[in-house]
Parts: sequence; C-alpha cells; structure tokens
Amino acid sequence: MSDRLFSPYLLRKILVYSTEGLNGDGLIQNYLSLAYLGNWLRSIWNNFFVTHSLSIPEFDLSIGLGADVITTLNFYILGDPLNLLSFFVPIRYTEILYHVLVIVRLYLAGIAFYVYCLYHSYESRQILPGVLIYVFSFYTISISVLHPHFLNPLISFPLILLGIDKILKEKKPFLFILSCALSAICNFYLFYMMTILMFIYGILRYVQYHRANFRFPAMICEAGKFTGYYIVAIMMAAPIFLPSAAAILGSKRTGIKDTWA
Repeated sequence: MSDRLFSPYLLRKILVYSTEGLNGDGLIQNYLSLAYLGNWLRSIWNNFFVTHSLSIPEFDLSIGLGADVITTLNFYILGDPLNLLSFFVPIRYTEILYHVLVIVRLYLAGIAFYVYCLYHSYESRQILPGVLIYVFSFYTISISVLHPHFLNPLISFPLILLGIDKILKEKKPFLFILSCALSAICNFYLFYMMTILMFIYGILRYVQYHRANFRFPAMICEAGKFTGYYIVAIMMAAPIFLPSAAAILGSKRTGIKDTWA
C-alpha cells in the first residue's frame, strides 16, 4: 500500500490516487467531485445571470442511480471554501487545481499550527520544527493523495483549540464559533470527531487555568457557555450541516436499517 501512496512523489506522477484499473478514491470520488462542483456552481451562475432565475439543482440522476447533490458532495468537497475555486477552473484544468489545493491545504495547516503555538508564547526555534512534523507526518503525506479533504481538520482544529483558549483567557468566543461553523460546513463526520477532542481539551485547559481556585460548579457554568457557543456555530452551519448529518446517519454504513425495508 505504501508504494502506491508515495509513488506520485517519487515517480513524478499526479497526486490523484488511482490504481492501474483507473480505480481508487482519489480518482473516482474526490477528483470527479471537484470537477462536478465546478460545473454545478457554473450552472447556478448561468441560471441566475443568463436565464434570470435562482435555480439551484438539488437532485441529479447522473449521480449513481440518482442522489441529492448537497448531501452527496458535502462529505467530499462541498462546504470547503477552497473548493469554490473550481468555479473559475474548466474541467480540463481540474487536475491542476486538485494538485494546487493539496499544497495550499498543507500550507494553511502549517500556518494554523504556527498561530496556535505563537499564542502560547513558544519561541520560533521551537515552533518551526513542530510545524514541519505537523505538516509532513505520514498521515498528511498519505491522506493528501487518498482524501485531500481529510487535511481540513489540520487547518481548523488548531483554530478551534485557540478559540477555546481565547474564551477561557479573554472571554472572546468569535474565533471558536467561526471555526466550529466552518468545520461543520466542511464535513459532518470530521467535525463530530473534533467535537470529542475539543470537549476533552476544554476540560483540561480549564483545570490548568483554574488550578489554584478550581470549583466544580464554576466549571459546569463555563461548560454551559461553551455549549451555547457551540449551538450558535451549529445553527450557522445548519443549512448544509443538518441535511448531511441526516444522510450519513441514515446510511447503511452506520448499521441503521431503513424503516421502509
């Protein structure tokens, strides 16, 4: 498996993962979704400015045996602001855009991690080696070829943690709310996993900041505030987040049987 993951770098091939039979998630899911998104956005633009009607295609029979566009694309591509660039890129250049976005995501992940460390007053000589490890770990090198959208948590999660610190230290919830809303829009499943980690991080940070005068009722009160901010973020992301969450929870992969079957 590892030779297939690293071969694009070693043999100067494309970063779209595929097998010899032109299979593989990188090609048949992520690349095609990016190309489809560009066409979908251009069709909305054309409907609005050419035919003067705000018509957003919500169902497409060409997706499998027919599927909802928003819930289908959200897991792979829809919701990520970077992918909106596909609007400006014709299908024949989608491969180039795909490569560029992989590099941009890695770059933004490094910046997010750097900003988080800088907030906690680490020195640059300590931060830069950490950034290199963070950005060029085995996970990032392999997942950037298989599923580029799995790099998005590396960008948003440090900002979410930084938002938690800002609430605890400065009583400023804006970064936390915006980061959570963006993460929820990008991908329901990844946001769900980050929610578990941010909950654990928040408890540990609160105990650390209030070690001298720790009181359990005060921590519960603070947790209530965090929950309120979290709900605001979910409400901001609701138009895309809720339909996607419902689709995934109703998927056969979750083990939930269809009520009509």
